[in-house]
Amino acid sequence: MKRKRVYWLYCLLLLFISCAVPKQHNFALLNKTQQGKVWVVAHRANTGENIYPENSIETMRSCIAYGMDIMEIDVRETVDGHLVILHDSTVDRTTNGHGKVKDMTLNKLRELRLVHQGDTTPYVVPTLEEVFKLIKGNILVDLDIKFENPQSYKKIVDLAQQYGVQDQLLIFLYDKNDISRIHSIANGIQLLPRARSVEDLDFMKQYDFIHIIHIDDSYYEDSLMQGLINSGTRVWLNTLGKYDQAERENKTGFEDFFTKTPHVNVVQTDLSLQLIAYLKDRGWRN
Repeated sequence: MKRKRVYWLYCLLLLFISCAVPKQHNFALLNKTQQGKVWVVAHRANTGENIYPENSIETMRSCIAYGMDIMEIDVRETVDGHLVILHDSTVDRTTNGHGKVKDMTLNKLRELRLVHQGDTTPYVVPTLEEVFKLIKGNILVDLDIKFENPQSYKKIVDLAQQYGVQDQLLIFLYDKNDISRIHSIANGIQLLPRARSVEDLDFMKQYDFIHIIHIDDSYYEDSLMQGLINSGTRVWLNTLGKYDQAERENKTGFEDFFTKTPHVNVVQTDLSLQLIAYLKDRGWRN
């Protein structure tokens, strides 16, 4: 009887532990079961609702709530070495202040308020640390890094490790020649290089750790892109600009985009909610 009681207590303990441990999300980019799904990327964390300022914590929360696959944000560094989220080199367009981000301390920057559609909001410029706290287990994030200091990449890695979000991050690379250098610094974080030509694509084949590539539509070709997808590489292209504008004006932008570039499975847009609705309507997303 005593042995049976111990057994049941043990079972109850296991049940308690299994319920107490949070379910871990799998953000592996080489998830073959996901290859048929078109991923939606919220540019500057814009959902398309136009409620919150770009790159704000508030719009990032919306991205998570609406189930965006990836949100793209811009990372800059203050004069006292803090990593913050702001697209422009100055605060003039996006806040109620003036001046260059790199000349400001974090405290000075946080005194400013974000501007949205010409109106000053109560929201402040987020830090990268705040973003990492928010995203844990929730969403992939593409970091568009706006500084050149290699030591600052190490700051990103250290911060990502501190909050356990390394496998939720992408680092966008403008230049293919940066791949080896940044990989050596940010090993463990997925790189997203931009291939500006077929020659760039061929160059990237030497790196077995590259699993997602930002292409240009100037050299798009169906069989070439399908080959990348079949190899397990995700193909990223933007609807930013003319396609988003056409979607706003007459609802033809996304249709035109996928007619011209059907073999793309990661799409960055300023109209992410609208794109999700479009994909669901065509059975390309659950």
